[in-house]
Amino acid sequence: MSGEQDEQDDPDWGFDVIDGGDWSSEFESASGSDVSEFDLEDPGNLDWASFLEEAGLSLRPKVCDTSRLQDSGFRQVALRRLGRVGHRYGDVTGRTVPQLVSRREHGLCQRNPGFSPGHRASIGSRFIPNVPNLQAKYGFKAFCGQYSRDGNVFLTACQDQRIRVYDTRRGSFRLKRTIQAPNIEWSILDTALSSDGRYVVYSGWSDSIYVCEVLKKEGSVHQLPFSHDGFASCVFSLTFSHDDSEIMGAANDGCLYVFDRRRQERTLCIHSHSNDANAVTFADASSQILFSGGDDGLLKVWDRRMLSEENPREVGILLGHFDGITHIHSRGDNRFLISNSKDQTIKLWDIRKLSPAATVKPSISKLRSMHRWDYRWQRTPSDRVTAPRLPGDTAVMTYAGHVVLRTLIRCYFSPDFTTGQRFIYSGSANGDIFVYDVLTGEVAARLKGHRSCVRDVSWHPYSPRMLSVSWDCTVCRWECGTDDDEKFADALPSLITRGDAH
Repeated sequence: MSGEQDEQDDPDWGFDVIDGGDWSSEFESASGSDVSEFDLEDPGNLDWASFLEEAGLSLRPKVCDTSRLQDSGFRQVALRRLGRVGHRYGDVTGRTVPQLVSRREHGLCQRNPGFSPGHRASIGSRFIPNVPNLQAKYGFKAFCGQYSRDGNVFLTACQDQRIRVYDTRRGSFRLKRTIQAPNIEWSILDTALSSDGRYVVYSGWSDSIYVCEVLKKEGSVHQLPFSHDGFASCVFSLTFSHDDSEIMGAANDGCLYVFDRRRQERTLCIHSHSNDANAVTFADASSQILFSGGDDGLLKVWDRRMLSEENPREVGILLGHFDGITHIHSRGDNRFLISNSKDQTIKLWDIRKLSPAATVKPSISKLRSMHRWDYRWQRTPSDRVTAPRLPGDTAVMTYAGHVVLRTLIRCYFSPDFTTGQRFIYSGSANGDIFVYDVLTGEVAARLKGHRSCVRDVSWHPYSPRMLSVSWDCTVCRWECGTDDDEKFADALPSLITRGDAH
């Protein structure tokens, strides 16, 4: 099961101590205390990483293993994007922000007269949003929150079956429209904005997906049925193709669906995973290569040009996660991607390093033998903490510290324009937001402000701001910390203008 639907009583954090003695004996021997004394029903105590550390265990390694990163092409790609490789390196390193701005004003930058992408990333990556400010409070859990590509619109989806559209131009947060979602049971589970920001597609516990105009006050909602045999009842993940002509969805019957917007119908159904398909995304703007992830723990690479219902064959498989995958985000370069998982880790992948074919069957057998817990009600099994790498694990890097329980929590690369994708950020079931340094694996920032699960968070594409949505029924905006930082953050968009990108 994907874990998106609660029981009718919807207990908040209703975890039981797993029988068998493994957890209790390990905790007692490590910490000298009984695990039953720990209040499992207090959301504030569900920081499993800290809990395990206090018990002498840890979900995150003491020292992040960067050995594969050192040998991969990703390190060079990331450093180049951050302006730390090549003839411009000396122009960026060791300089303060005022010094960099002064050099630009005097025409002393290597890229005269404006900042290079490396300059922008060097400045922007120094300002991680870290101070929360309540923007909206609902009467129901908030599931989805997403900026448009230009950052002028922010969209939320809530358990009250409403999509709210906010105007976020120039740092504002004004409600522009509320869309009532028809025929959605329990909650809206995913949304996606078209590249031009004019349309939104959403899904829930329904055998259809729905498309409507974002800002048209009385725009009609178009229903697109996807179930081909009456079994599928929910699409967990949605994405538009780059030209907005198609919509891709991943459903709880293990299938990927392709919808043609012009024809207003489903055109392709691919059986992709043995359990729920939880995540799907395109590799780059060509929309030819796509990635999918499911509850079988497998991350698959597909070529859109080779897909057929009669003989669906993936290009390759990426092995490494011990549990179901909850979300995937591509770096947009047709090479690197990240995946969030119920095994409490995010992994960075290079599709040029697919898992060897000979390791696939042994690893799948291992995964099937381990899938014996339900992340909706139970805590992470102890064998996930100490398990060795799977055969064929080709992940470039692993990031751990956040908590993936109860729902399909999202993770993303930070914006390219302002940070050079220097960070990976994720929501967490304990109410925090984790920001990881993509090169070191360390937690660059841990943002505290929500009182319950943060399912989704979105970093503004051009400003040092975030918006997060939580099961505490709130939307929070995050900005930079000290007074001086906040003043600079307000001026940052004008200092590193979009014109420098050309």
